[in-house]
Amino acid sequence: MTKLTFYHQVRLDGGRRTGISIDDDNESLQYFQAGSDEMDPRLLWYVDVRCRGETLPNDPRKAFAWFSENEDWLLRVMRQTASDVEAGMDAGVWPYLRELTDVPEGVQCSVLVHAGRRLAGREIAAHLLALAGDVRSLLEQLAPLALT
Repeated sequence: MTKLTFYHQVRLDGGRRTGISIDDDNESLQYFQAGSDEMDPRLLWYVDVRCRGETLPNDPRKAFAWFSENEDWLLRVMRQTASDVEAGMDAGVWPYLRELTDVPEGVQCSVLVHAGRRLAGREIAAHLLALAGDVRSLLEQLAPLALT
């Protein structure tokens, strides 16, 4: 069974890493945008959309295509999750984890969100909505790294 994960991580120094991992290989497809000059790689918050299924592709080109074809679904996941955590989250206590029911055919999916600090936890819904607005451009930035 193949596992695909779309992930987005924001570091304390403002750096952002977005990617698609295949079977837990975080180097499958990846894009990194550096933050400030004072490097601090600790995570401020992150979101994973984790999918598993027999029909999922296990090759970077096809994984990219799968998430691109399911972009509208991914946007709905981000927006629904933002709505779910609108009141915020307790930082450091637990990640938000939800099994998704409205998923592409033949797969099982979940979403996991974690905020490492209180401020990020209070603002996590806004971060997720902003991410939803950037999903297309983030996916497009993944392609050159893995498909060259």
